[in-house]
Amino acid sequence: MKIRTDFVSNSSSSSFVILGKTMEFKKFFKLLEKAGYKDEDDESGWNADIYAINDWLEEKTKGFLRAEASGYDGDYYDAVIGADPSDMKSKETLKEFKQKIIDALKELGIKAKMSDINFESGGSYASGMSFIGSNG
Repeated sequence: MKIRTDFVSNSSSSSFVILGKTMEFKKFFKLLEKAGYKDEDDESGWNADIYAINDWLEEKTKGFLRAEASGYDGDYYDAVIGADPSDMKSKETLKEFKQKIIDALKELGIKAKMSDINFESGGSYASGMSFIGSNG
């Protein structure tokens, strides 16, 4: 008989860590629209589908940038757009990786400076999502 001693997760929760720029969701959505994102389901962006946004970001940035949002059932308040820290190369410095994020954001028309790029973490529980920032 095998005894499970490692972490067990269930399908109703997930978590994330992202290194990126946080902003109010409506501002984030307007910047994406300026960059060419079209929300097929909701013109206002208030009930935008974060999965559709990430599909668009993946195509637009060759899988480098992604986004997470805080809110409940699609009513988002804040968003973070950035990259997965695990994508950092082994010999790349944090400053170099942050610069790559800034450059990718710039290509989308999103201005950011080094101090804007921080670690964010959080998770979704059932149908809501929240994230907690850090000043890293």
